Parts: sequence; structure tokens; C-alpha cells
Amino acid sequence: MKEMTRNSGHLAARAMNRRALMLKGMAAGAGALALPTLLEACGGSSSTTATGGNASTVSGAAGGRTTPKKGGTLRVAIPGMSTSDTLDPAEASTTSSAAICKQLYDTLTSYDTHGLLVNQLAEEIHCEAPDKWVVRLRQAHWHDGKPVTADDLIYTFQRILKPPGLYNVGEIEFIDPNNIKKLDSRTIRMQFKRPAMYFPDTMTSFNQSIVPVGFNAKEPIGSGAFKLSSYTAGQRATFEAFSDYWVPNQPYIDELSFVNFPTGTAQVNGLVGGQVDVAPDLDPTLIPVVEQGGSKFNVFVYPSSATLTWPMDCSKPPFNDVRVRQALRLAVNRKQLISQVYAGHAVIANDYFGPFDPEYNHSLPQREQDIEKAKSLLKAAGQEELAVQLTGAPILPMANRQNEVLVQQVAPAGFKVEFRQVDEATFYGPQYGTYPLSLSLWGSLSILDQAALTEAPTAPYNNTHFKDAEYEKLFEEAAAQKDDEKRKQIVHRMQEISYERGPYVVTQFHDYVTGYSAGVTGYRPYPNGEAGSDFRYREMGFKS
Repeated sequence: MKEMTRNSGHLAARAMNRRALMLKGMAAGAGALALPTLLEACGGSSSTTATGGNASTVSGAAGGRTTPKKGGTLRVAIPGMSTSDTLDPAEASTTSSAAICKQLYDTLTSYDTHGLLVNQLAEEIHCEAPDKWVVRLRQAHWHDGKPVTADDLIYTFQRILKPPGLYNVGEIEFIDPNNIKKLDSRTIRMQFKRPAMYFPDTMTSFNQSIVPVGFNAKEPIGSGAFKLSSYTAGQRATFEAFSDYWVPNQPYIDELSFVNFPTGTAQVNGLVGGQVDVAPDLDPTLIPVVEQGGSKFNVFVYPSSATLTWPMDCSKPPFNDVRVRQALRLAVNRKQLISQVYAGHAVIANDYFGPFDPEYNHSLPQREQDIEKAKSLLKAAGQEELAVQLTGAPILPMANRQNEVLVQQVAPAGFKVEFRQVDEATFYGPQYGTYPLSLSLWGSLSILDQAALTEAPTAPYNNTHFKDAEYEKLFEEAAAQKDDEKRKQIVHRMQEISYERGPYVVTQFHDYVTGYSAGVTGYRPYPNGEAGSDFRYREMGFKS
């Protein structure tokens, strides 16, 4: 997204206070922290080692971070582009849509190379109270030359929240669209429906990209580093550099081209065959194929907070019994799974999210496989021979493989798991949220933002139907707590509950793996972003 030592530089960074950094960025205005492109990656210069072939594997820090030359066309192999992709960020739900939207639009905040929160299109975000916030935009322009204004910001929120609400309305349902006041041409004050100290974290999502008044997704205008040149849904997207982008000297390339590759194997073959320059989000088992291409290619590997996790439906048998949930967690061999599914390119997890969040609880003992204890728990629950259906789809190249490993690993404990494999459209269709056991992709969020989406009282994507009175009370307390240390202690207890009786089996946080032509430079780790250096192609280009 290896052994834990490969993550050591990022583990140290987690101790830094995310909101303190953000306040510093606010004070700096358009200074270093307000410009993520000027941040140095954790650990300083890049480290390059040969692994099993002649291609160089650049791990962890600032791989390929030399200033690119100006000009050229960067070609990217985007896996699984679909006719369901959209140019409307508020309606986007696919990885390929995210890749497209990140070129065209800006979000108010983003995560940096340490996984910490920084301002992006926002120059300042100020908390007057947990339910009252002031946002000031930086000076920026739309692709049509008009300035980005407070009116655009108000329009963006009201557009998303207008009943019945666009796709991702649930993440920001605490915002009152009728209680936003314009203070000046670039500043607004927002009165929320309820406290939400995690508001800046929600603004990192590409679904909350800022759009201009009167936005038309068929002829999209954004403030991003690239303008759309042409688009064929499910096949190709091409972009040209926006010369008036607010980050100085970016983008470096003149043109950007996304090409659809339906499978991971096709994607790697496209890179090695010279059809593309970048192949993001690679199946780690295909790294040797890139390495066989010799020194013409680099493989960039860094830890992420993303995880393929098993949600358990807590509303009905068998997983409404906490003993069954704990038995399944104990039946899994996490180290073996990482070896078999990820070829070692993952970090062991402990059944809760957010490893790059400064509020992450590191004190809980690492859960390990214990077949006898799992058997005992199933017996106590009256479920010594437990048959359950697992539903999954190839949402990542590793997904089906991970489900197959689970079926094998938990059988000795008494779980008879039937893996029902479906396509992505079926998986995310009307039945989503009804499966007793499934495999979903989560992560790349702060702890409270993740909770707000999946486990809190108003969570819009609570497909586990998890309800816990203590957890819900703690979430509300954390959302209203301005003091960082007090909030951290509340979040620690929330994660203890997730560990003790939560609804997810989180066994690993996978590395992000990207293949690059050796002539490409400028890529860096973004552990809380999307795959492939968060699709930040404005930072990339070609060596001199």
C-alpha cells in the first residue's frame, strides 16, 4: 500500500497533531503548509533498492521526487473505467471517477504525504464553535477565467444537500444549507445542525469538490490543474494543463491521458509494452512482471490506510452475537493472509480503522489467530458448526483472492463459509447492506469521519447495522470536543469498543503499488489519499 519497519517513518508522523498543523496552515495563508506540493515527504530523500529483477522498487518516502521538466503528455492506465463513471464529483462513486474528478476540481482540504490534514482550496478554516465554522477561500480561478468566490462555495453545499440530496449527501448531512452566511467575496460562516469537529476531514473527499454557480457536469468547469479535452465514458479521458492553476508552476505536463485497462494484467502489460507511462493501484503479485521489464521501470510502494475489510451484519444471526464476531476475528491468520494475498505488501491491522490518524489507539494488544478460542466462543454461542454466506466482488484485484483465503483459514474453527462471487454492479446493487458477511473497501479517512459514515447514529453507510449506545454517546462527545487531548481519549475508548465488539474484521492495511516508466518523476506517498499518489498528476512529469 513488508514488515512493520517499512512503516516506521509514517508511524512517527502520526504523533503530530493534525488540527495543529491545519491551524498553522491557516495562519500561513498561502504558505508552505497551505501548499501541499511544497511539503517534504517523511524520511527525506527516496530510497531505491533492486528486488528480484532489474526494475527499481522505490519504497516509502519521496520516490522519484525530482522537479519535472515542463511539457509532454503523461499516459495513465486507469483500471476498470466504466460507463457508470461520471464527471459530477457529487455523484461519483467509482475509482476511475475519482481519478477524473481529482484533475478537474479542488477540495477545501486534503491529506499530505504524512497522512495529515492540510488546506487546499481553503486558505483558512476556523472553528468558532464545534457547530459554527468560518471558511475562507484562497485566490483561485475557474477554467473559464472567473474567480472562485464565496457564492460558489455556498452553491456547492446547497447543490449537494438540496432534497433529496446528491449521492454523497450523507457525509455532510450535519451542514445546514439554509444557515450559511456570506461574509465577503471569499469567506462564509456556517452554522451546523449539530457539532462536527471532523468537518475539515470531510472536506478532503472528492465528492465535496467545489464547483461554480450553475455547474453543468456535461460541460464541466472546475478550478483543478487540468481542463477536460475529451471524454468517452468507460474508455478514455484526455486533459490539457490549466495555465492559471493556483499552485505555482503546476502542472508540469501539457497533456494528460487516461486509458481504460479492464484487468490488472492488461494494465501491467500496457506499462511494460510502452502504451502508458503510469499504472496505478497494481496487484502486488504482479510486481515481478514489471521487474522483468528491466531498468526502464520503477515500482513505487508505500503504506496506506486503505483496507479490504469484512463487514458483519450485526442486526441478525449469526453476527448479532458478539461471540461469533470475535470468533471470526480470532480464526483469521493475518500474517499468512498478508503473505498469500498481498505478497507481503501490507501492514497487519487490529479490527479498527485510521492508522495515520494522530488519535489512533496503539495501546490495544495485537489480535492473533487462536483457533481453540474461536471454537470455544462458537460453542458458547451454540454455533459449533456455523454455515454463513460471504458475498464479494472483484472491487480490487486482490478481493476475490482475499475472500478465498478467509474461507480456508476459518474452517478449522467451525466456520463453513460459502463464497458467493458476484460482479461489482450486483454487489453494490439493491442488496448491498443485506449481506450477513461481505468484503468492502474502506479507509483513507480520519477516525471520526469513518465513524460518521459507517458506525455513528446518523451514519449513511452503516451496512453492518451496528448499534451500540456507549459508542454512539462517545461519538457525539468527540464530535463536540474542541480540546485535542480530551477528544483523543474519547476516540481511544471508541476504538476499544470497535476492538471488543465492533462490526468489522480489519486484518490489514494494504500498500499502494504503482508502476512508472523510469522517465517519470514527481510521485510521492499519499497514505490517506487514493491509490497511485492520490492521482496527483499535476505534481508529476518527465525527467530533464
